[in-house]
Amino acid sequence: MNKRFSVLLTVLAVLTVFTTSAFAAPAGKYVSLLSMNYHNGGITLLFETSGLSRADLKNNSFYANSNTQKMFCNFVDHTTTVRCTVSKALAGMSFHATLAGFGFLGELPNAPFKLVCTAGEIVWYTINLYRDGELIDSGDMPAHVWKELVGTGILEELSSAGIHAEIAAAFCAADISAAQ
Repeated sequence: MNKRFSVLLTVLAVLTVFTTSAFAAPAGKYVSLLSMNYHNGGITLLFETSGLSRADLKNNSFYANSNTQKMFCNFVDHTTTVRCTVSKALAGMSFHATLAGFGFLGELPNAPFKLVCTAGEIVWYTINLYRDGELIDSGDMPAHVWKELVGTGILEELSSAGIHAEIAAAFCAADISAAQ
């Protein structure tokens, strides 16, 4: 019995060493998921990185829809920001991805809402703000204001500060700018 215990203890110690080194982050490297967005060309995942090379970008995997999927990654304009693209057919699905040895889990965004509003109305979005996964605020804004925020990069700045904004709903309402 004592010999079996010693063998078991040795096996557990060896497994612990291999498991810890397999899940350890690569030295001198850092990857953080900033945002995910649905576009006509596919779904983009934006990462802030440190210490990565072009070769590291090929060290990726993407698993969704019960299968391994293709993910294409490149640096954005010679910065440390990395943009990866996956098929828009995966919209709304849960995923597991790795980039340069760093793992990420989540749910891909759905296709944007398509509404047809009547005369005098425009599309509005209900926006939820999250900090560390916890809802901190919610409100409504015209879709054109949301698109302007996306275009100016303000949402990426918020993401780097730990605040994530997402569209929770879309609806038609009066165009208040036309009434003024």
